[in-house]
Amino acid sequence: VSAHFLPSEEKTHRTLAVAIAALGAIALVRGFRRHRSSRVLVLMAVGLVFIFGGAFWGDRLPSHAAEVLITLVGSGFMIAAHRMNHTFCRDCSCSRAE
Repeated sequence: VSAHFLPSEEKTHRTLAVAIAALGAIALVRGFRRHRSSRVLVLMAVGLVFIFGGAFWGDRLPSHAAEVLITLVGSGFMIAAHRMNHTFCRDCSCSRAE
């Protein structure tokens, strides 16, 4: 009976996509405010489109593998944006203790 209260696989995927993307976006926006690199925002936006596309429209894709691939591509864009932000922090005073 308790299994009926557990979220379905799709609902779980969508919830995780929204939660993880929101946390990542918050971190990226904070970095953007400090460094003003539009490349970071572009990478983030593209990554979010892929992640949300996989989470919300993955059932319309030809296979589960395609859904996974799209989600991984989006994650790669988000990782690249975070890495770029990290590089900017390393090169400025924001990463040093004041």
